[in-house]
Order: sequence, then C-alpha cells, then structure tokens
Amino acid sequence: NNPFELWYPEKRPFFLEEEDFYNTSIDAVHTRTLADPNYGIKLTGKEGANTIGFFTAQDAVTNLVIPSLEGSDADAQEMRSYGTVLRYLRDYGQSSNIGLLLTDREGGDYYNRLLGLDGIFRLGKKDHIKWQVLGTRTRYPDNIALKHDQTMGGFGGEGIYANYSRNTEKYNFFGTYQQMSPDFRSDLGFVNQVGYRYADVGGEYIWRAGPGRWFNWINVY
Repeated sequence: NNPFELWYPEKRPFFLEEEDFYNTSIDAVHTRTLADPNYGIKLTGKEGANTIGFFTAQDAVTNLVIPSLEGSDADAQEMRSYGTVLRYLRDYGQSSNIGLLLTDREGGDYYNRLLGLDGIFRLGKKDHIKWQVLGTRTRYPDNIALKHDQTMGGFGGEGIYANYSRNTEKYNFFGTYQQMSPDFRSDLGFVNQVGYRYADVGGEYIWRAGPGRWFNWINVY
C-alpha cells in the first residue's frame, strides 16, 4: 500500500554496462524508464582526467512517473519517444570531481529536458562535500496534463542536494540538505516525490576499548 511509484533494478546488458557512471545524488538517470527500446547507441570513454558517456534510444512506449508531495501517478502513452543522456566528469586531485549531466526525452508534443552540475570535493582525508544542482523543463501532452491535473504548456523546476561529512577514528559528523520544487520532473530518472525541503544533521562518537576491557567499542549516535 505504497502511494509512490516503486523502483525496480535494471537487468538489461545494454544499460548495465558503465551504469555507475550515470549515478548521482538525485536519481536523474534510471534506464528502466526506457521500457521497450527499438534501438539505441551507447558510447563511453576516458582520456586522462576526463570521462564522457552518451547514450540514446528510441522507445516504443513512453512511460511517465508524475510525482507530487504525497504520492505519485503513473501513465503510459503508446507513442514513440527518444531518450538521450550525456554525462561528463572531470577528476581533480586524487578523489575530487565535477560533472555535467544533460538528459532529453521527446516524442510528439511531449518533452522533458534536464541540465545539471554536480561534484565531490574531498578536503583532506577527513572532510567530504557532495553537491548537485538540477534544472528541468517539461511539457506534457494535453491529455496527460488534463488527466493528472498538471500544468498545460511548458513549465520548469529545480532540484538541489548538498551533503557535508567529517569522519575520524573517534567521531563522525554529517549535514544534508535537499530541495525539490513542485514542478521538478526527471522523466529519464526516478524522482517520485517533489515539493519538499529536507534537512538532516547528525553524528556519532565511538569509545574503543583497550586490551582486557569488558567491551570492544561503544557508539553514541
């Protein structure tokens, strides 16, 4: 009895190859949305600190997840659409990077376009910052907009994610913030809830025992 659309794993070899390269904090690429592809092409390559990935596929059916704050609707249109993803990542230092993500899904009078930046910054061995900013532009077919009470014509939305963490031998600390505007849509990804702001702060302290003590460690979180 879940009011939100369920996530299912990808199992098709064409999409599984280099799948991790397209993963980001906000799930903006989920290839299961391409339900019945007729054909596709995929390219991934790395040169020095630069990595680029691209794929496009024609889908015989256009499946849609229409999210809201308290639940999500699903619909399927018997129309062909093209789903395209472009991903670029540049490494800095030993474990930092910045990335660009572009997705586009179009068919008939429908489109969903997404553009975003994301990155991971490691400040020494203990501090870690992860962030992502996305903007989308969407237009549903008129019958879908009327059926699901969506905006007629084009509309736009934004998604933001930020996380800071500090990890040491004795203690850990983290802070997370995420915001999804009501009109954010990621039709080539899996975002089944929008219209919220979320913040979370926490940490833990660990006492580790020396030889002969009655405990190995105690954790307060």
